[in-house]
Amino acid sequence: MLALHLISTLETRHAEDPVIWHFCEAVSGSAAATAGKLVRSLILQLVLKDESLIRFLLATKISHKFLFQEEYFETQWTVFEAMTRSNPFETVTCILDGLDECEASSFEAFMKRLVCLFPITDDSDSSSSESLSDNCSHSSSDSSSQGSTPPPCKLRFISTSERKHPSFLQT
Repeated sequence: MLALHLISTLETRHAEDPVIWHFCEAVSGSAAATAGKLVRSLILQLVLKDESLIRFLLATKISHKFLFQEEYFETQWTVFEAMTRSNPFETVTCILDGLDECEASSFEAFMKRLVCLFPITDDSDSSSSESLSDNCSHSSSDSSSQGSTPPPCKLRFISTSERKHPSFLQT
């Protein structure tokens, strides 16, 4: 209910800045919520908000028949990151609900990539956050080949859950 209220409020008060979201749900007998499903959902919503962002999907070297399969999470993340850094909006708010329902090993990879979008600038941050950000390598081909820093991330993340957030979210 909190996530639904946040979405409604943000869409009403800040209509010019899009809100994207994903609700994770663990349903018995169905496939577990995974990081790949979450990222694919967010990519779709970004493209629906601005069709010009589809160019990032078309630029991948993976056939569109395979791009959205679970084993291509890293490529999907690369597309998502490129979209978030170059989208035409001032900010995009992303609301994630129910991460406590997700498969932990899949979301550890997601969290490691997410930490890279928001670099740590304060020396007083925890060593666990530092170890996560140590593994960051920006996937944007123009930034890695030229040695420059990528454009800033235009995302704001809000996460809600019924239970205590899992340990992979507490870094």
